[in-house]
Amino acid sequence: MADIPRLTPSDAPDGSLLATRKPLDPDDLFASGVEALREQHLEEAIDWFRAAIAIRPGQPMYHFRLGAACQVSGRLDDAAVSFAQSIRLQPAFWPTYLSLALVQFARRQPAKGWHALGRCAAVGLVRLGRRLLGAPILSGVWIYYWAIYNIRGRAAVAARAHQQIARLVARQGDFDRAIARYSRALQADPKFLDALNGLGELLTRVRRNSAAVSTLEDALALDPDNLEARVLLSRALTSVDRGDEAITMVQHVLARNPNSSQGLAAMGWTLYSLGNVAAAIPYLEHAVEVDARSADARLGLGRALQNMGRFAEANEQFERALDIDTRNGEALLGLAGKTEPGDPCFARLHRAISQSHLSVTERVDLHFAAGKMYQDIGAFEEAFGHYRLANDLMDFAFDPKAFADEITAFIEMFTPTLLEQGQHLGKESDLPIFIVGMPRSGTTLVEQILASHRNVF
Repeated sequence: MADIPRLTPSDAPDGSLLATRKPLDPDDLFASGVEALREQHLEEAIDWFRAAIAIRPGQPMYHFRLGAACQVSGRLDDAAVSFAQSIRLQPAFWPTYLSLALVQFARRQPAKGWHALGRCAAVGLVRLGRRLLGAPILSGVWIYYWAIYNIRGRAAVAARAHQQIARLVARQGDFDRAIARYSRALQADPKFLDALNGLGELLTRVRRNSAAVSTLEDALALDPDNLEARVLLSRALTSVDRGDEAITMVQHVLARNPNSSQGLAAMGWTLYSLGNVAAAIPYLEHAVEVDARSADARLGLGRALQNMGRFAEANEQFERALDIDTRNGEALLGLAGKTEPGDPCFARLHRAISQSHLSVTERVDLHFAAGKMYQDIGAFEEAFGHYRLANDLMDFAFDPKAFADEITAFIEMFTPTLLEQGQHLGKESDLPIFIVGMPRSGTTLVEQILASHRNVF
C-alpha cells in the first residue's frame, strides 16, 4: 500500500470518481478503498470500491471488499448482494461464504445463513483435503474435523458466531437483539472476553448501567490487563455514582498508554460528570488531537466548553461530532439552544430521524433534541409531538396522576402560615440576583418563579 498513490475525489473535475482528466487504474481505486476501510472511513471506502467495480466488474476481490465495507457500516442488504456477486466470480474463496453467512443471520435469514455456512465448510475442507491429504481420503478429513468440532470446539465456534452476529445487528441499531446474541455467546463460552466487552458496552449505551458494571467487572476478573474493559467500566461506574473508582480505572489505562484516545476521552467524561469541568477540557482536547474522528471525545469537549460559556467553540465540536456520526442525538441537543427558524440543524435532524438503522436509545435522544429545537423557536405543537414520541419509546410510562399528586403535596406544604413564618428570612436589598447552575438543572424555572413576585424586578 505504501507505494500506491492515494487518489482523491479532487482528481475528478466534476466531483465524480470516474470523470477524471487521466485514465484511472482500478487497482489504485481499490487500494484507496482498502486504506479508507482500514481507517474506518466507510462511506469513502464504499465510493472507492464502487468506482473500481465500474471499471473492472469481473474482479471478485473488489466485490468482497465492498461487501465488507457495507457490512461494517450496517448496510446488510448491500453487503449480501456484493458477497453473492463475489461468490459467483470466485466460488472457491471460503471467507466470502463465511461473511455472507454472518450477514444472512444478521438479516434474520437463518436458512440462507446456514446454507452459506455449509458451503463455507465444504469449500474450506475440500481445499484443505486437496492441499494436505489429497482428494481420495477427503471423507476422512470430514470425519476428523466433525469429531474435533463436536468434542473440543462446539462451544467456541457457537460463541464466536453469536458474537459476530451481535456486532452486525448492533451496527444496525437493534441493541436489544444484539444484547441477546452476546448473552447467547456467553452461555456457550462464559470466558469469552470479546463478548463480555461488547455486552458491557451495549448495556452502557442503553443505560442499563448496573448490569454493565457487573458484566465488565467479570471481564476484568478474567483479564486485569483488559484496557478496553477498563475504559468501558469507567463510563458505567460514573453513571452509578462511583466516580472515584472510575477515575482509578482510567488512570490505569493512561499509565499503560498515555495517548489512548479512548482513555483520554473517558477521563474527560468522568471529570466532567464529577463537576470538574476545567480539568476535563485538557483531556478531551488531547483525545481529539490523538483521534480527530472520535465523536465521543468531540461530544464531551462540546459539553464541557458549553458549560464554561464558550458557546462558539462548543458548537464547532457538536458540528464535527455530527459530521462523524449523523445519528448523534446528544450533539444535536447541544446545538438545540442556538437554533432559529430555517436553521440547517432542522434538516440535519430530520435526516437523522429518518434513518432506518437507529437504536431505541438513539431515537429517544433525537426526538428529545427535536422537541427542544422546536420549543426554542415557539413551535410548541411540533415540540410536544417529538417529546411524546420520545416518552413512548422509553421503558417507563409517565403517570399524570402521580405527577399531579406530587405537585398537590408541594402546594399543601407551602401554606400561607408557613410562608408567614419565613418572612424574617428575606432580605430587603436592591442588589441584583444572580441565578447560576448546571445546564437544564432548573435555573430558568427559578428565574420565572422569582420574577413573578411583585417586589422582584
